[in-house]
Amino acid sequence: MRTMLVDLSLLNPLSMALLVLAVWVALCLLLVLPLVVSPFFHWWQARGQARKSVSGARSQSASDQREMWSPFPARADALPVLLPAWSQPDKLSTRQPAPKTPQPTWSNAYTTHRRQDTLPTDAQPLRSSGMEVSALTEGGRIQTTQENEDSFLTITGARSEAGQLHPFGLFVVADGVSGYATGREASGATISAIVQRFVPVLTQQELPDEDLPLLLAASIQSANTILYQHNQRHLHPFGCTVTAALVSDQKAAICNVGKNRAYLLTRQAPLRRVTVDHSIVESLVVAGFIQRDEVYTHPRKNRIYRCLGQGPQVEIDTVHLPAAHGDQLLFCSDGLWELVRDPDMERVLRQSPDTRQASSKLVALAKEHGGLDDITAILVKLSAAPEPAPRRPGIIHIDSNVGELAL
Repeated sequence: MRTMLVDLSLLNPLSMALLVLAVWVALCLLLVLPLVVSPFFHWWQARGQARKSVSGARSQSASDQREMWSPFPARADALPVLLPAWSQPDKLSTRQPAPKTPQPTWSNAYTTHRRQDTLPTDAQPLRSSGMEVSALTEGGRIQTTQENEDSFLTITGARSEAGQLHPFGLFVVADGVSGYATGREASGATISAIVQRFVPVLTQQELPDEDLPLLLAASIQSANTILYQHNQRHLHPFGCTVTAALVSDQKAAICNVGKNRAYLLTRQAPLRRVTVDHSIVESLVVAGFIQRDEVYTHPRKNRIYRCLGQGPQVEIDTVHLPAAHGDQLLFCSDGLWELVRDPDMERVLRQSPDTRQASSKLVALAKEHGGLDDITAILVKLSAAPEPAPRRPGIIHIDSNVGELAL
C-alpha cells in the first residue's frame, strides 16, 4: 500500500488562501444552519396546526349555522347563556333594587307622572259622608282681558262598583293662557271635553278605583287634542292650563298641567301644596337659582313651559292623596295663589265656618292685593255628616260657569 503525501510547501499562496476560506465557510455552515432551519421548522409545524384549527372552526360554524336555521327551538338550558344576568329569573333576587324615584307610567294614549303621597291621618270611609263644596270665580283687572278666561266645574254624584254605590266629586279649574285672545274659549272647551269624555263613563260603567285616575288623565288628553287640532287650522291659538281632581271613597286623584294649584289642609298638618307648577320660576327654584319667595315677584313668573294645545300629546302630573274627614282641598288658578300667600290661605280656611264664606274671603283678599288676573277658587271640605244615600248612579249636583255642557 502506497501512501500519498502532499507537500504543502508546493502549494502557492493563492491556493492556500482558498483552502482556508473553504474550511472557514464549512465551519460557519455547520454552526449557523441549525439556527436557520430550526425556526423555519417550527413555523411550518405551527402553520399546519393553524390549518387544522381553521378547518375545525369552519366545520363547527357550519354546524352552528345549521342549528341556527333549524326549525326546532333552541334548548332551554342554552337561553341563560345568551340572556344578560339581570333578565334571568334566578338572578332577579341578587339584583340591587332601583331607587324609589317617581317614574313614569306609560299608556297608549298619554303620559303621566304618578307620585304617591302618604299622610299620618286617621282616614275613615267616605262612602256615607258628605262633601261641602263651594266655587267662585271673578275677572281680573288686566285692561287687555275682555272677559274672564278662567272656567271651573264641580260635580258630585254616585258611581257603581261591585254592586255598591260610591259617592264621588269631580272638580276642575281651567285657565286660558295669558296673551291668547281665545283664552275663554280654550278653558271652556277643556271643561266640555272632560265632561263629555269622563263623566258618562264614571256614572254609567263600573270601573275599579285604579282605573279612574287614568280615565281622568285620558279626558284631559282628549281636551289637549281638541285644542291642538284647532291650532293646526286657525291663526288664533288655543292654550289652557288645567287642574282636575276626583275624590271618591278614601282617595283623591289630582291631575295637573300648568300652574294652577291644589292645596291640602288637614287637622294635624299645615296647608301644603300638592301640585308642581310647570313654570320657568318653579324650575329656577328647584335648580337653586332663586328662593321660593322670589316666585311671586320674578319678572318671568307668568312664563310656563307646559299647557294644553302645545302639541299632539301633553305630559300630565297625577298626585294620589288619602282623604279623611275634616280635610279641605283647595283648587285655584294663579290669580289667587300669586296674591295670597300660603299662611294667609290657611288662616282663612281654618277660621271660616263654611266653604262658601272661605272661598269668598280668599277671592276678596286676592282683589285687595291687586287682583290683576282672573281669580278662581274651588273649596271642598270632607264632612263626616252623612248625606241621603243615592238610589242609583248618576249626577246629584253640577255647577260651572261654562254654558251648556253636553252630558
